[in-house]
Amino acid sequence: VERMRVQFERFVSVSPRFERIIGRMIDPLVEDRYGSAQAVLDALDAMEDSAADEAIDLRAGSEAVCVCRPEHEVLVHRLAPGEFRFLHALRDGTGLGEALAAAQDLDPEFNSSDYLAQCISGGFFDNTERNEHA
Repeated sequence: VERMRVQFERFVSVSPRFERIIGRMIDPLVEDRYGSAQAVLDALDAMEDSAADEAIDLRAGSEAVCVCRPEHEVLVHRLAPGEFRFLHALRDGTGLGEALAAAQDLDPEFNSSDYLAQCISGGFFDNTERNEHA
């Protein structure tokens, strides 16, 4: 985190132009962000017009991450499939044992005790609130 800015660049593979657009969209200072959705669309159109040779491969896949914000620090953790299944199940209201079993079913190498320790020490469960919009 720099200037309270989420450092997402190392977790995605996009063109430098698209990276700058994303960075400006999520800038912590409101006055440094785009002024409207139309301004973002205009920037994307300009990027498309000037960078026809820079393609984004949408079939390249994606990664699951967990973003934690203990105090003012933003932490981004990459999630293995079992870890994602576990956290997703908990978010959906599944009990702890059932969520751990779901993770283990998906990923037989998922180590529940190690991951629970990581979640607790990493602040995954501090001050949690259910987000109905996730």
